[in-house]
Amino acid sequence: MQENFKTNYFANSNVENYAKSVAVKIAKASGVKGFESEGLEDNLKKKNIAQINWANSKPLKEETKQEELDKKVILDNSSNLEDYSQAASNNSSLKEDVKLVEDDANTIMTADKHKEFQQLNEKEQKKWLFKEHMRLQELDKTLEDERNLIDIQKHMLARQQNKNMILKQQLENQKSLYDQKWQMLEKQNRQLTIDKERFEREKLVYKDRVYREARKNAANSDGVKIFFKGVHDQDTLKKRYKSLAKIYHPDNMSGDKDILLAINTEYERLLRFYLDV
Repeated sequence: MQENFKTNYFANSNVENYAKSVAVKIAKASGVKGFESEGLEDNLKKKNIAQINWANSKPLKEETKQEELDKKVILDNSSNLEDYSQAASNNSSLKEDVKLVEDDANTIMTADKHKEFQQLNEKEQKKWLFKEHMRLQELDKTLEDERNLIDIQKHMLARQQNKNMILKQQLENQKSLYDQKWQMLEKQNRQLTIDKERFEREKLVYKDRVYREARKNAANSDGVKIFFKGVHDQDTLKKRYKSLAKIYHPDNMSGDKDILLAINTEYERLLRFYLDV
């Protein structure tokens, strides 16, 4: 237990300021001899709490070994209180915290508390300070744990933010790549449409050329002979001629004047042939 009381408080801690303020208020409220209304903090630095001559205190009998041990512990911790005051006075960033802690001390140390503390003897006052020290030490440990937890949470938040930034950058890169591929696909689609239209035009041109070549070949004498293949007499010749004339007459949609002229020429030739026979 004595080793625990020798543990120093963390510098720049609100608990240190609170402990200093409580000690000053206790000294002022208890009517400690040798403390003036001005410079209480400086007077507190120069004295040990266990050496204060409290007002209305009575001489104690011979102390036991346990009481001597408690006294020694209080003396050790009073020196720590001087260190707390010095650290707080050297840190300008804690002025506002000190003010807030002093206000809290004023609220805690009400008139009833002052009266109750004054009625305690020196031993009970030491025990009260001992308990207060334990409470403040536990409070300091709790605050330190909370600060560590906040630091961990901040670190986790920073890591998550970095991860989100990386994911956002990856998403933007994927979107840019998708846009590029989409543009390429649209370009290929337009080119495919153009190629399809060109192919249809070429197909029509080719069909027209083939049709014209077929008609041209059919207009030749050799081609016209095919129309009269299988004709062996004059009657079948006339029937074949009538059928061909209906098909290739210029008034019909599929008619052709040149082919009809070639058919007439071949018909007259074959007719003369069968008449001679």
